[in-house]
Amino acid sequence: MAGIEAEASADAEAFLCLAFLAFGAEAEAEADAEGADAIGAEAAAEADAEADGAAAKAEAANREATRAAMILDMMSSFGS
Repeated sequence: MAGIEAEASADAEAFLCLAFLAFGAEAEAEADAEGADAIGAEAAAEADAEADGAAAKAEAANREATRAAMILDMMSSFGS
């Protein structure tokens, strides 16, 4: 009887050990997923900032082109 109890106890310990390892692997996978989400969010924020910067540069270039066109128009009006 003692042999059966010892075997059952060993089986229970093995099961608990495997369950603990599975839980740890699940927690690690969840942490990895959260880390990937954070990296993705950071990359998206950087891309948004770069796009905002490019839009601001394009707007400034458009203002300069408009100003230059107005100056050329005024100069051509004085020359007529």
